[in-house]
Amino acid sequence: MNKTTYKDPATGFTVFNELSHLRRGKCCGNMCRHCPYGYENVKSSVEGTNKCDGKVKSGDVGGVQKILGEIGALQTLHRLEKGESFAEE
Repeated sequence: MNKTTYKDPATGFTVFNELSHLRRGKCCGNMCRHCPYGYENVKSSVEGTNKCDGKVKSGDVGGVQKILGEIGALQTLHRLEKGESFAEE
């Protein structure tokens, strides 16, 4: 349930999802599709860069932990809706 990547069907590239970026703890500066940090470490010389307000700042451990907790709660809810077991995995 904690999958952190998927394969883009159009390009075949591996794409990191928001969970993988949150686990990293900071923006890597590569303009990732699911960056929760608002592209804050992307060099401004990159054409077409649109920095935005991210969900959390790079290095904000408390903020990252809060979002990871929310994601975990959502995953639990989805598993309950599907009728999945919570036995030790």
